[in-house]
Amino acid sequence: MLGFGADATAQRLPNEFSLAVGTGNYLGDIGGSDVDSRGFVFDLHPQATRLSVTGQYGYAIAAGLFVDGAFSYVGLYDDDAFTASGPRRARNLHFRNQVLELAVRGRWVVWDGPNFRSAAETYPSLHVFAGFGGFHHNPQTRLRTEADNSSAWYDLRELRTEGKEEPYAPLALSLATGFGMNWHLGTGWMVGWEASWRWTNTDYLDDVSGVYGNPSEMTELAAQLSSQADLFAIQAADPSWGESELAHFQWNESAAPPRGNPERNDGFGTLQFKMTKLLDGARLPTRGRATKRALRAGKRRGRKARKGPGLLQRWKHRNRF
Repeated sequence: MLGFGADATAQRLPNEFSLAVGTGNYLGDIGGSDVDSRGFVFDLHPQATRLSVTGQYGYAIAAGLFVDGAFSYVGLYDDDAFTASGPRRARNLHFRNQVLELAVRGRWVVWDGPNFRSAAETYPSLHVFAGFGGFHHNPQTRLRTEADNSSAWYDLRELRTEGKEEPYAPLALSLATGFGMNWHLGTGWMVGWEASWRWTNTDYLDDVSGVYGNPSEMTELAAQLSSQADLFAIQAADPSWGESELAHFQWNESAAPPRGNPERNDGFGTLQFKMTKLLDGARLPTRGRATKRALRAGKRRGRKARKGPGLLQRWKHRNRF
């Protein structure tokens, strides 16, 4: 990176290693607000927040430009009991998932602190990023009748709770965008935060997508987990509803009641606090008026060197003792 002196241009650009810890949240077919099940950040449930952890290596390709490789664990959870929407609350489904993601992304430092500073100063910087990745996921749920601290979580993919002939894939792709801020400590370390959202190509982070499957074509456990609506959940959603409403939340021969919305895929996001170690030396300023002045001074010195000695210097050389 460029510094305040001409010799700084020969220094190697520092790479980075970061460790980040924070939150994981999901948007999909379970939970949601009181109107629509997908309203981006305003539709998130704080009580469904889970842990996320990311390890990241950043390779500097130019001043302020990085290629990052990251491995992330993101916990996801949501529950129809958290929503005020009557039909979803009556549906009475819930899930958890543990996402393991490997991703590559490009990062651009759009603001690298004030113009005048030394390499030892503390200062903030702002960056944006985008990239893609692949991840493994495995949605699970419990039987409501067993939902206590000792109850089992059941893997849902192989159970085929919507009656599909084949289970959905455990691997999926993600497209990530986000932004963050770092605070340079002047000692080869940075602390900061980063917010990211992932769009995915799967609608099964929560095991919910299409319609209820035929219980006769499932195992007994799969049929129980596919539809967990009961009279208590129905009346919690709307006290005027009765047992007749149960037909809207289970398979029947005359209709195919929707269990989810297959037209929109699920997504998840993280908000993390991170600590970064600068490798191969401390970061130097990348731009600013002082840097430009140093470059102009270097050019002037180069022009003088090409012109050779002046008249006064030649006279001194001939008349030296």
